[in-house]
Amino acid sequence: MTDLKEPPILDVAAAAIGRNDSLLVAKGAKGEHFAQKRESSGGKMVYNPTLKREIPLRWEVQSLSSHLTCNINKLNSKHGRKEINYLDTANLTENQIGEFRHLVTNVDNIPSRAKMIISANDILYSTVRPNQHHFGNIRYPAENMVASKGFVVLSCKISSDFNSISYLHLTSK
Repeated sequence: MTDLKEPPILDVAAAAIGRNDSLLVAKGAKGEHFAQKRESSGGKMVYNPTLKREIPLRWEVQSLSSHLTCNINKLNSKHGRKEINYLDTANLTENQIGEFRHLVTNVDNIPSRAKMIISANDILYSTVRPNQHHFGNIRYPAENMVASKGFVVLSCKISSDFNSISYLHLTSK
């Protein structure tokens, strides 16, 4: 365990990444596997007291919240959208979208769980039965895409590359 503390929902993501409350970050590098390759190729390693193990020189430990936001864009009653494309947890499995429910705001009954506004490169990870692999990296969301609040929505603060790396770590077995 590390001393870095995250909001509870990021604890779920951090546990899935396998670094407890932290993530190794380096320019273009993607974590532990790279560190092992770097070590075997003669790269300089230094002991990190936070992780209690060696990491490549010039790498640093940072909190997930310094790179990702969680559930930041929520739909409220005054959203002004005439229609939405709703994605529930059952229709996203291992980065494959099954189908959207196209809903017209003043005509259709909008599910109460339709709360999470999705933007380009957001990571969706279901908190409901995660063993069913309802997760995905939404690179190009549908227009007016809204997801169930059964998803954790992680949005990257810095680049889509970091989101892609985070997604790969979250979903690796």
